[in-house]
This record gives sequence, structure tokens and C-alpha cells, in this order.
Amino acid sequence: VSTQCTWGSYFCLAQSEMAEVAKLTGHHTSTVLDAIYVPESGCAISIGEERALICWLRRDNGHFWPSISQLLPHVPTALEFHAPTRTLFVGLDNGTILNYQLSEDYNSMQLQRTIPAHGGRVSAIKVDMERQWLLSCARDKSFAVHNILGGSLIARHRIDAWFSTIEYDSASQNVFAGDFRGNIHVLKLAADGNITSNNVLSGHSGSIRCLLWSAASGFLFSGSFDKNIVGWDIGGQKGRMLEFCYHTDNVQGLVYLPDTRELVSCDENSVVVWNMSAERKESPEWVESDVCQLCGDPFMWNFSMM
Repeated sequence: VSTQCTWGSYFCLAQSEMAEVAKLTGHHTSTVLDAIYVPESGCAISIGEERALICWLRRDNGHFWPSISQLLPHVPTALEFHAPTRTLFVGLDNGTILNYQLSEDYNSMQLQRTIPAHGGRVSAIKVDMERQWLLSCARDKSFAVHNILGGSLIARHRIDAWFSTIEYDSASQNVFAGDFRGNIHVLKLAADGNITSNNVLSGHSGSIRCLLWSAASGFLFSGSFDKNIVGWDIGGQKGRMLEFCYHTDNVQGLVYLPDTRELVSCDENSVVVWNMSAERKESPEWVESDVCQLCGDPFMWNFSMM
């Protein structure tokens, strides 16, 4: 199983051991903002701050080489790719989403439509090809559902903070949308695409950077700028919240490996593998108190009890 990290290297994980299998370098001249790996075709797609969109193909020698390189009209900020139909969606800094169709050999692509989805930087994109829904969120503080075929707006939901990322469960039509205040909004999409807000999950002190829904474990995982990961037991319907604390930098990405029951997370400098088979205690709620809840001794500011 391979997963992409923020610095452009791909790693192969086997029994919790990692080995670098490829490194894509030499063509982006600025920060890589997003990347997708398509293992069944040996293809990777990346976008950079210099406005470049690059499609990489694995050659016979195992090295990746660009098969497509295109300069976009604005800085690209989000990617989504549907491998079975080779449909690519690229969100831009000005709120527009570009829809491309890639050829069978991944050596060319055609622009299908331009969708004016938002009034600000697109943060994340998801698609539901069965219902022909394009889901997106942006810094205009809105989450939107568009029709893929025509690009028309179906529904929009607004909050009072920037949206930073989204995750989607097509089976239940639930959307999990993270914002810059550290909250996760649980939204329900009706059959006609209309949006209902069901709940707000609060457990982070920094903006939500990444979300991952694992149907196999029943957990929603969230990574944040507070350097922590939280596992929300949504599938088990027990309301449990587990914290994973190890990272020393902002958590940038999450992948769940169902075969080995491992959670993989990365920040700017490290990749961490978590054994999800291990027993964990639920995170306690924060309580304000003038004395220690473990030993009963007063804290230093509680002079009256010292």
C-alpha cells in the first residue's frame, strides 16, 4: 500500500516498516500543494504553487516522468480524481473548479467545463459519480453541491468560518466538513442534494487540516494544526473520542490500512504508523478546577487551600 506525503515522496508500507519507493522531483519549481497517486495506472497527479499541473507516469525503470504538464490560469489548491472514468477536478485560488478528462494512456487531457463554484480559495473537493454530485468547500465560508454534468448549483451551506477540508461517505450521504476554528460539521445530503446540518464535533484547538472516514473501523479521523489526531467513533454510535498525540508539527495527511488495521499519519517532517488493534482509553473531557483531580492537591494559584 502506498501513501503520498507532503514533500513528494511515496512510501510502501508492509508490516509497519516503511521504505521509499519513488521520489518525484525536478519539475515543480515551488511548493507542492496537493498530490494524488493512482496505483492501478502507475500515475501520480500533482499541483504546485507556481500554477503547474503535472501528470506523472511510472516508466519501465520504476522512475516517474511527466506525461502532462500544464500551466493553470490561477494557483491550484485542491485535487480530486475519479480513476474509473479518468475524471479530474482541480480547485483554484479564485474559487473556480476545472473539470478535465484524461486520455486512456494518461498522455493528454481535455478541459470539459469550468465551474464558478465559490467566491474564494477552494479548500477541498469530493465527487459522487453515481449521483453526479461535485462537493466542494472554500474560504468563502461555504460548502457547495454542484451537478457534474452541467455545473449548475444544487445547494449551498454557509458557516461563520473558513472551511478547510471535507470527507464524504457515499453510503450514508454524510459530509464531514472541517473549519479553521477546529470544528467538524456533520452535514446530511438528501436525495435531491439539499443540505441539513446534523451536528458539530469539537475536539481540536487548531484548524482542521485533514479528515478521513474509515467505514471498516467506523471511525472518522481528524488531523489538525494543533499537532493532534482525534478518532471519532461514529460507526459504533458510542460517542467515544480517542486522541493520538505524537506529532511535533501540523498533521497534514491521514490514511487507514484496513488489512493491517493501521492508521498512517504525516506532518511536514515525519510519517507515523498507529496500531489500531491496540486498546485505547477514551479522551476525558476538560474540566476547570483549582485542585488536581488525581491527587487532590491545590494548584499554585489556589492560595486559600495551600
